[in-house]
Amino acid sequence: MQKSLRKYLLVSFLLLFCSFSIVSAQGEIQYQEDFEDGSGAGWNLEPGWVIIQDGDNFALQGEGHGWARLERNFPGDFRLTFRAKLIQGRLHLITHLNDQGRYFSGISTNDTSISKQYWPDTFQENLARSRNPLPGNTWLDVELISEGDTLKLKVNGQEQWTFNDPEKFEDGGIAFETLDESLIQVDDLQVYYPGESPQEQLPPEQETAQTSDPTDPTSWIRTGGPLGGLGYDVRMHPDNPDKMYVTDAFGGVFISEDAGKTWYPSNQGLTDRTGESQDAIPVFCLTIDPHNPDIIWTGTQFSGGLFKSIDGGKSWSRKTSGVSNQNGLTFRGITVDPVIPEIVFAAGEISSWSWAGEPLVGREFDLTKGIVYKSINGGENWREVWQGDNLARYIWINPHDNNVIYVSTGIFDREAANSDPVSGNPGGVGVIKSTDGGENWFEVNNGLDNLYVGSLFMHPENPEILLAGTGHNQYWENDGVYLTTDGANSWTRVFSGERININSVEFSPTNPQVAYAGGESIILRSEDGGKTWRAMSPEGHGWGAPGVRGGFPIDFQVDPRDPMRIFANNYGGGNFLSENGGESWGVASSGYTGAQIRAIAIDPNYSGVVYVAARSGIFVSRDGGSTWSGITAPPFMVLEWNAIAVNPANPASVLTA
Repeated sequence: MQKSLRKYLLVSFLLLFCSFSIVSAQGEIQYQEDFEDGSGAGWNLEPGWVIIQDGDNFALQGEGHGWARLERNFPGDFRLTFRAKLIQGRLHLITHLNDQGRYFSGISTNDTSISKQYWPDTFQENLARSRNPLPGNTWLDVELISEGDTLKLKVNGQEQWTFNDPEKFEDGGIAFETLDESLIQVDDLQVYYPGESPQEQLPPEQETAQTSDPTDPTSWIRTGGPLGGLGYDVRMHPDNPDKMYVTDAFGGVFISEDAGKTWYPSNQGLTDRTGESQDAIPVFCLTIDPHNPDIIWTGTQFSGGLFKSIDGGKSWSRKTSGVSNQNGLTFRGITVDPVIPEIVFAAGEISSWSWAGEPLVGREFDLTKGIVYKSINGGENWREVWQGDNLARYIWINPHDNNVIYVSTGIFDREAANSDPVSGNPGGVGVIKSTDGGENWFEVNNGLDNLYVGSLFMHPENPEILLAGTGHNQYWENDGVYLTTDGANSWTRVFSGERININSVEFSPTNPQVAYAGGESIILRSEDGGKTWRAMSPEGHGWGAPGVRGGFPIDFQVDPRDPMRIFANNYGGGNFLSENGGESWGVASSGYTGAQIRAIAIDPNYSGVVYVAARSGIFVSRDGGSTWSGITAPPFMVLEWNAIAVNPANPASVLTA
């Protein structure tokens, strides 16, 4: 939810982005709380009251009969604003709470009212009342004004009732109370001294996007940002494909409940942090347990973190007992045994500074080794079962014989520890296989002529059939798509192009005749089980949504309900959706970003019009950062933009580089 009219700008590894729009200020702020730190400092929460994540933000939630009390007193004259969501039942806003009594304003979808109580049991109910219906299950702007001998309640700017009391409004506290069968959410509290300041006129395209908030220049509001970051995995809930998960090496885990239309972060308990300001949440891989989809696994970059959720991603616990040398360890793939749910495998990358004791760079990238861990008790303990000369990523287990396991190694932007940048020997490991549950491993690369296997996918009906996507930015020889039909005893190269790294491959889970492959410059589709391929975009011309250059499609997810509906999470480009088999794409990243913003420019006439240059493109927002549109255009449909400026004499003229 947008929390501010006046916004301020902060650029970090994540975009904390606000615009300077002057707003209605209601005097000096006494208190404000948005619960964004997840703690609710100073609040005494009775059973039933908790702080939860609601969309992009944290909120205070009450269920059943109980109180949430702020341990602080305020003078009798004040203005209180907050947001409330009436999911079910009735909310009591309690004010002037002291040892003499209280006022309580009742708010429900049927009516609003004001009542008064003197302790212990003297009630004056419904001193004022309005029967105007209010919408349920949506955020309402609530304002209570206590001034002189008057109490007044407004909802969404409309006065509900006014009550005049000859008794003096005494100093006291503030609390919220829910009743039996109630479920209410509260957010964005501000308490002001009385008084108002005039409001600046906003351009028409911004007026609908603005809501009231104090003009405190020391406060910051996270508004998200344009799409981008280092996306990694995208997954669908096996029983409800409308529930989805994506990961990002700067933004963490995001969840969608509406088939990818909107996303909200869910990182409670993911304690690993990186970046200069320690606000990047370096989540790479994510896996849903096929036996129990409430159990979800994630792995982090450089910090060796393995995290487990048992509540569908709402909260996370670190599970790294037995994982050694966590500094410089990145987990790139996690797989739960399809037969025995207690068995879990995790594949990772060991950075050179960890295995060699110092940074070692090849032609362009870090020289990495790989590792595979195994747990037989649901992640409570791990032990190493393989280590080799390139990072490990995808793990596939034969559902008919869980002793047979495949692991892919390599990726387009890391170099193998056994490569030789001087001679040009690419090194690599390729695909490894175990036939004894992971105790022993051997390479299965017959016919696989590029050993940087960035993607591996098993046929959903025949586990002897696998697709492999290969290639590297420096070692592209013999890259492309490879197919095996005999359990990796032999491979056939089924697609090749000039310097085209294939970053992701996938079969449709319900119609495996349909398969996809993709890289930064191309999206491919097969309709004969991966034997032949057709380019969905002109080779070498890139792909993506209008105004946005697609990044490296690092992971695909085909909708089990429709083989033509496919998501691509991008390493450097956000999450995209195609509903016609990859022929065209739209952005599916609303609320999801890990964008790296390098420059910001603001329209000198309308401060809600903001341009940014980012690692993933050029973007504009016309509502102060709430929504963004890509404006990258031919002939420069490229990634990596570094500077942007608006001509102060002619704001329609924008310069970028």
